[in-house]
Amino acid sequence: MILFLAACGGDVKLKGDTASNTTLSASCSDGSPVDTYVARLMHASDGGTYEVVMAEANPAPPDVGINSFNLEIDGATGAAVTPWMPLHGHGTVPATFTAVDNGDGSWSTGDMDLFMPGLWELQVTISGSAEDTALFRFCLEG
Repeated sequence: MILFLAACGGDVKLKGDTASNTTLSASCSDGSPVDTYVARLMHASDGGTYEVVMAEANPAPPDVGINSFNLEIDGATGAAVTPWMPLHGHGTVPATFTAVDNGDGSWSTGDMDLFMPGLWELQVTISGSAEDTALFRFCLEG
């Protein structure tokens, strides 16, 4: 299961936020929309099966170097994250990070080295009643 957020545009919502019209903002050097990190940033999966909440990032906001994420995904039986730099055409080693089930609906990615500044996509692949993906995009400055 890989959590990978790969979409441009659309609404970003905070779980539990009734005024949830926070939109994708700002850009990396290519002008693509990126997420502005806030705790509890939420995206619906591409097929609409799951809501994926980035409950916490360490560091916050994500930055160049070692990062870890705590995700909340109701109904998931597995999750994985694949970091990718679309403008460079490469990811990390290892390519995919299997998230660990914390037993409370949350999943921890462990440490991943986002070793360069620029646009990073974190594709989250979720398994459960269906397999689906969600994508988070961040511009890391270093």
